[in-house]
Amino acid sequence: DTVSNQYFSSTKGTSYTNWTDKDVLIQARIQTNCYLASTCNVDNDPGDIVDIADLTTFVDHLFIGLQPLCCAEEGNIDGDAMGVVDLADLTLLIDHLFISLVPTAACQ
Repeated sequence: DTVSNQYFSSTKGTSYTNWTDKDVLIQARIQTNCYLASTCNVDNDPGDIVDIADLTTFVDHLFIGLQPLCCAEEGNIDGDAMGVVDLADLTLLIDHLFISLVPTAACQ
């Protein structure tokens, strides 16, 4: 909470009465390290934009650097009940970006 208060103090001054939905989403992101909208934002883009950078991050996570994702919930694109992030999720991300363009599920 201290981090989020410092962030908002620097961006909104001391008045919290004019926060927008985006401000609330940013605050939730700061507190949990996850965005609360749809899945796929595995590169932690502050605008919650899903693009080729997310694909690159996902491939790196699964096959190259094996670094954990900042928010595992963002990578659980197929909604696996155990929260497993795997090749099935990568396939859905590719489908979302280049094939069907269908929006992804809400972040769990």
